[in-house]
Amino acid sequence: MPRGVNQYDEAQLQGLLWTPDLVRPALWLDAADASTVSVATGVSEWRDKSGNGRHFTQTTTANQPAYNQNGINGLSSISFDGTAKALRRTPEAWAFQYPITAFIVFRAAAFTNAYNSLFEFYTTTGPTTAGWSDLIKSNGRSAIYAANTGGAQPNYDGTGVATYVTNRTYIVTGIHQNNSLVGLQNGNTDGGNSGSYTLRTNLGASPFYIGSSPMFTRYTNWQIGEVIITNNAALSTFDRLKIEGYLAWKWGIAADVVTSSPFANRPPLIGD
Repeated sequence: MPRGVNQYDEAQLQGLLWTPDLVRPALWLDAADASTVSVATGVSEWRDKSGNGRHFTQTTTANQPAYNQNGINGLSSISFDGTAKALRRTPEAWAFQYPITAFIVFRAAAFTNAYNSLFEFYTTTGPTTAGWSDLIKSNGRSAIYAANTGGAQPNYDGTGVATYVTNRTYIVTGIHQNNSLVGLQNGNTDGGNSGSYTLRTNLGASPFYIGSSPMFTRYTNWQIGEVIITNNAALSTFDRLKIEGYLAWKWGIAADVVTSSPFANRPPLIGD
C-alpha cells in the first residue's frame, strides 16, 4: 500500500529536506529514483547517486533482478525472486576503508536460505582477503561477518535482540570497524561483536554483491529499496540517525524508527 503524503514530501517540496549526499557517502543507490535504474529484460545497471560512479550491474539477462515500480510502500524497488539474480561490482579498496557504515532498506517475501545476503562484500570465499557481509538468517535474526588479519572471521550470528519477519519493511544498519561490529534495526541496537582485531583490506578477485550472493548460492526473495554506505571515518551518531530518519520517512516506516531518535516525529531538515 502506498505510504501517502507525509512530512517527508512536504519538506522535499519546500526545499528543506536533509538528504544523504550531505554526508558525502561512498555509495548511494536509490531504486525510487527511476533515472538511476536501467532496465533491459531486468535491471542491467543500478547507478550510484553519490557522484563516485560506483554503479552495480548485471550483464547476464537471466540473472537480472526485476524493477518493481510499486515495490515498497508505493516506491520502486529492485526485486529478487529466490533464483540466481544478482547485482555486482568489481572489488575496490573504498569498501574496506574502515570504519564502514552500511544502510539498506529491504522487504522480504521469504527467507530462503540459512543465511540471506543483504551485502556480500567478501572478495574470496574465506577470510584470506578483505570481506564483510550483512545477513538475515532463516529464523529472522541478523548476522554480520568480517575477515580479519589473523585469518579469522569476527562476527555476531543470530545473537541480537531483534527479529525480522516477512512482508514488513526494515532499515538494517551495519557498522564495520576494527575491534567492533554492530547491527541495528530501524535505528535500534540489535547485536554486536567486540574484541581486539584488525579487519583486512587486501583485495581478492570476487565481486561485491548487493541483495543476493552467487558466491555462496544465497539467492534471496526480497525487495531492496535503497543502499547507502559511508567509509573512511566513524559516522557520528547524529549523522547515522539522520540517515535512518531520512530512510524511514521516505519508505513509509517512520512509526518504526527508534523512539529516542530526534527524527521519530519528523524527517531530518537542512540545518539539523
